[in-house]
Amino acid sequence: MTAAMTNYASTLGAEIVETGDRRTVRMPYREHLLGRIGFLHGGAIASLLSLACKAELAQALGGPAGASMNCVSANYEFVRGG
Repeated sequence: MTAAMTNYASTLGAEIVETGDRRTVRMPYREHLLGRIGFLHGGAIASLLSLACKAELAQALGGPAGASMNCVSANYEFVRGG
């Protein structure tokens, strides 16, 4: 089963794929998600991580995959290109 998440997630092309009791958040390759040539933009990576955290939290709380939750604070430090 594939579940759409938010408008922002759909802009990224991210989706949740549910198989049994496992949820996977995936984001297909798209040109507009690139930062410098050959690398995924850091904001796209951070957004994917945020969406994955929301999906995991929703699963832990027993809610639907696309449950509406907001993170209070998150910091990402990138030390290498993605």
